Amino acid sequence: NEYKSYLSLCQVMLRRLGGWVCVYLLVAVIHGKAARKTALVFLADGFEDIEFAVQVDVLRRANVNVTVVSLNDNVKPITGMTGTKVTPDTDLKNITSSKILYDLLSLPGGGAAKKFAESKELGELFRNHNEKGKFVAAICLSPVAFNSFKLNYKKRITSSPFAEDRLSINYNYSNDTVVVDGNMITSRGPGTSFQYAFTLVEQLLGKETRSKLEKGMLFKI
Repeated sequence: NEYKSYLSLCQVMLRRLGGWVCVYLLVAVIHGKAARKTALVFLADGFEDIEFAVQVDVLRRANVNVTVVSLNDNVKPITGMTGTKVTPDTDLKNITSSKILYDLLSLPGGGAAKKFAESKELGELFRNHNEKGKFVAAICLSPVAFNSFKLNYKKRITSSPFAEDRLSINYNYSNDTVVVDGNMITSRGPGTSFQYAFTLVEQLLGKETRSKLEKGMLFKI
């Protein structure tokens, strides 16, 4: 893995520069890796292409360590609503077995929403992170998964208009473009993908990072 590469480099530096320099640099590298925010973005067949692509791109531009996770028990390519094929980094089984906590879990919408909502393993992962105060997020139809997971009932929420009736029963439904209530972040659909992604960045890294990113991407002209 990458730390073995760092160790090999350190051995070379040890011979040339001395031990303390090597130790300092290695600690700095490891600290830098540990300090990065982490996010999981989930995929299942029929995901909304733009909602997935925009959030992953924006989060990575903000230096968030994003892992794309398949709901299936493999990392075969997954096809979006408009035909985009994405090869995940890992699968849900590997994530749940690792017991690692991430800073953000996020669901794109589209036809994948039903599959997300029906996954007991995904629900357990979201509940565990939610209980630990980590950010849980969903866009478009995927907030219905939160309802299935019995996650944060009575909080403010938004979604695709097609899910409003289902969510209004257990949540304080809003028509705002993006809704943040504590550690829960939701948004409405393909046209709100950038606002959603920038809000994820703001919650993870602050308003200043969001503003710099928006300016650099010419989001507000």
